[in-house]
This record gives sequence, structure tokens and C-alpha cells, in this order.
Amino acid sequence: LLSPPDDEVIDVNWRDITSQVVAKQTLRDREHFYRAITERSTDILAIIDEKATITYMSPSFEVVLGHKISDLIGTQGTQVIHPEDVKTAEAFLLRLVGAEQEQEIEELRILDTTGGYRIMDVRARNLLNDPVIRGIVIDARDVLANPRRTLGHAKGESTSDLAVRALRRAVGLRPDWA
Repeated sequence: LLSPPDDEVIDVNWRDITSQVVAKQTLRDREHFYRAITERSTDILAIIDEKATITYMSPSFEVVLGHKISDLIGTQGTQVIHPEDVKTAEAFLLRLVGAEQEQEIEELRILDTTGGYRIMDVRARNLLNDPVIRGIVIDARDVLANPRRTLGHAKGESTSDLAVRALRRAVGLRPDWA
């Protein structure tokens, strides 16, 4: 063995960092997993704050509806909601913020860039008290893009019932109006 000269000391410290390396890799894998899901989903995901201002919108918003995400971040998004559905959307969000419900479901007509409206199944969950999310998480999906729904299987509707409901929405009537 070599011995250092009397006036020099070699101090060696080491510690096992395997668990930290594994934890970082697990975090990277988890982040990649959730990013891949949100970026490739056909469902639109959004987060709004307590004032209904959009703080996050998934890339599928541009794919499904054609609008630029940057045009809606920081707004309340009412510019893409059918004018007759704005009050419904506001009441929907008030029920969530008012803690009447933790989760709400509603159908809203949303404008796409072709000038047409898509009937969207909108589901929202109040996560305002979640320290990471701090918002209402919204998941929206085009009702008529679901082939089972277009065949009337979702609510036990016949094809003609579904067609009548879709036509009523298209001409601006609520589906429950006779």
C-alpha cells in the first residue's frame, strides 16, 4: 500500500446514491407516461382556475377543434361556447366552485374552426384544493365522434331519438325541449 507523505491527508467520502438515481428515473418515466397520454389523447383536457380562467389546455384541443391553444389560455373560453350554452356552462362551473358537487357532467356546443359547433360531453372535477393542480380539471369529448353513441347505445336511445336530439342541438334547441 502507498502511504501519503506525513503532511498530506487523503480523505475519501462516498455514499450510495442508487435510490436517488432510481427515483429520478421513475419520475422521468412517469412524466413521459402522462405527457404521452395527454398529448396523444383525442379527449380535450383543460384546467381552469377559481375565476374560470383557462390555465392549461391539452394539445388535442388544436387537433379536435382547430383553435390555437394560445388564443384561449388566460381567457374564460366563452368565445368558443355556443351563445345559448354560455349560461349553462357558467351554472355548471358555479356548482363545482360552490362545492355543491365535486364532479359535474354537461353537454355543451363548442365552436370549431370550420364555423360549426361540436356537441361535447364535458366532465369537470373540482381540484381547487389540490396543492399541485389548484383548478377545475375539465375533460371534453365530441359526442358524435363516439360510434357507439351515434348508434344510440350510450343512453339506450334509438337511432331516431339520437338524430332528433342532434338536430335540435344543431338548430339551437335544448334536447329536452319538446
